[in-house]
Amino acid sequence: SGKRNSNLDGATFLLTLVASLLLPTVTFAAPEFLAFEGAGSPDGSELYLVNTPDGQLEVHSLYPSGMGRSHSIPGGLDPVAVAVHPSTGPVFLVNHPA
Repeated sequence: SGKRNSNLDGATFLLTLVASLLLPTVTFAAPEFLAFEGAGSPDGSELYLVNTPDGQLEVHSLYPSGMGRSHSIPGGLDPVAVAVHPSTGPVFLVNHPA
């Protein structure tokens, strides 16, 4: 049962990641109510994903051949949304304390 939840979490993350690459902003809720939202950098070199359950902003580098996880940034209490300024690139993270 624990292994199945782990696989579901991985599948949810992968599905959200792919959707984030195809759409400017995506919010996806799995049966466990895990939410991920993403945004891309203006130059297309990075993808920012909100990891609400872990309270992190996940940063992924994008390359012509694929992508790779770069690093995580602590997101505070209940990060729920991310936005990137379209021309200058600062990343804004929104928190929603429960």
